[in-house]
Amino acid sequence: MKKFFSMMMALVAVFAFVACEPESTTPVQKVQLASPALSVEPTDDGFVLSWNAVEGAESYVVEYKGKVEKTTETSYTATGLSYGEVVIKAKAVAGVDSDYLDSEYSTIKVNIVPPTEVDWFEQEAWTDTVEEDGLYPYNSIFFSWTGTGLKNLYYALYAYADSYNISNDEFITKKTSLLYDAGADIVAAINEQGSLELYFIELDANMEYELIALAVNNDGQSFVARTVVSTEALPDSMLDGWMGNWNVTCTETLQWYVNSSNQLDFNVLDEPQNFNVTIEADSSSASQLLIYGLSQISEELPAIGVYDPATSKLYVMSYVQMADFDESGYAPVWFACCEVMGEFYFVSGQFPVYILTLNGDSITSEFYTAELNDGTEFTTRHMEIYAINNSGEFYPYASDDDFPVNYYCGALTMTRASASAAAAPKMLGAKKQTNFNVPSYKVMAEVLNF
Repeated sequence: MKKFFSMMMALVAVFAFVACEPESTTPVQKVQLASPALSVEPTDDGFVLSWNAVEGAESYVVEYKGKVEKTTETSYTATGLSYGEVVIKAKAVAGVDSDYLDSEYSTIKVNIVPPTEVDWFEQEAWTDTVEEDGLYPYNSIFFSWTGTGLKNLYYALYAYADSYNISNDEFITKKTSLLYDAGADIVAAINEQGSLELYFIELDANMEYELIALAVNNDGQSFVARTVVSTEALPDSMLDGWMGNWNVTCTETLQWYVNSSNQLDFNVLDEPQNFNVTIEADSSSASQLLIYGLSQISEELPAIGVYDPATSKLYVMSYVQMADFDESGYAPVWFACCEVMGEFYFVSGQFPVYILTLNGDSITSEFYTAELNDGTEFTTRHMEIYAINNSGEFYPYASDDDFPVNYYCGALTMTRASASAAAAPKMLGAKKQTNFNVPSYKVMAEVLNF
């Protein structure tokens, strides 16, 4: 009996031991998803990324340029990117209760390059067909912009030696520092008319230029148009006859004086004046000459004569700024005094004041006639360097003790004092007016009241 009881106790003990043994806590080993195999194709303003479906993946994550995008598809399209290299990363993502772990990232690079052509913008440039007086293949480049749906347009004309190594991406990302804004009026004109012709003037002869245009359409797409065009060389002897020293007589005098109201005033006097000028080559432009001595203000600041090969005439230009504004806020600028309906006024606008004709050892002048903005006709009579401020006010370069002051005025006649003596060309210190012009030879001028 004792023996049976002992066996029963042993069995109970064994049973109790087996019943209380804890379950296994060993975790299930998760498998990491395979990394997606990436392929990419650039588009005009982005890329299309594709990959293989990864077994066990619930979704995918795409990262580029600080963006993180999630998708359940096996492709992703990016738009609105600037040009250049883009680094893209993508991984497969496991579900929350999945037996898988997210994959490692796969990485791929794509170079987004601007399109070589688009159907919404086109640029052309040429020098062989010139229809405007005074603008020729020596000193001008004509061009056209054709487009539709434009939002913005930026441009610049570079010497090709300076622009060939600037990438399209640089022009796009640094447009405000490398390009000029053509403005809303130009953009509107192209959108309305479909095409617009314009030109650059005062260019160097025999120079290779590159015209850059960055067009942006209403869809946000960007396109860089680049056109290389060369100006022609002037014949070496074309300007030789003009250069040298000349004795000059002008038929009248423009006198500034202080009137009874203690205000500056002027009057045109029938008093001829004699003086001398020196005409030299302008090393900054093959189609221009520098005329020293036409100003009574400064012998160092020349007038600018633009040569017209078709008429063999020299156009002496007004409204040319000769230096930067000084500390007092003034800059020296050539201004023109003109006759308007029998009265004399100063007229603002860039146009020739004197049109000079060379006849052997003599030069004669004729006045330039054009229209003001309101259609009133004016005729040029005088030009001199005046001080202009940022508000457009201008004064003679003279102190209070100098008045009255007498300036050259009226028609000019010149006789040669000495032949051109191979004078060393001087660099013009003038700040030229903008080279960007709407193709119209009508002078947009205005009378200045003072």
